[in-house]
Amino acid sequence: YSCGDLEVCLMKSRSLRGKILVIGLAVCCILGIALVYLYSPIIFQRGNPVPYLFASTKLSAETPYVQVKQTDSETVYITKSGVCDELLQSFAESTGTELQERFGGTYIFGDGKKQWIIVSEIYWKNFTVWEVPTLTNANIE
Repeated sequence: YSCGDLEVCLMKSRSLRGKILVIGLAVCCILGIALVYLYSPIIFQRGNPVPYLFASTKLSAETPYVQVKQTDSETVYITKSGVCDELLQSFAESTGTELQERFGGTYIFGDGKKQWIIVSEIYWKNFTVWEVPTLTNANIE
């Protein structure tokens, strides 16, 4: 492959690099779309994964659980995989209850008058998401 004119040769070289770049970007986009399509049940297990990703980055030994979101009826926390004794203990102390029973990922707390249920589920294999009843003065008394 020889070029008689240096300017023409450089133009052909730039054109070829541009085509390779466009093809490379197209392949990356197609692979990204395919991965999201194949793993969408895992990625979107609980809807929008972004709040869970941001919350999971804040987890540490000093911060074993992080709040992801809160509604009128529940507060959602994320922890590293497994049982988070600190979260369960915090809930028990704030409600004045004790853990009465555990069924898999369901924890039942009570004080003899009222019961609260905390539900946990595995999230992305490395985390656990906890649905904890939102505490207000009305539902504690």
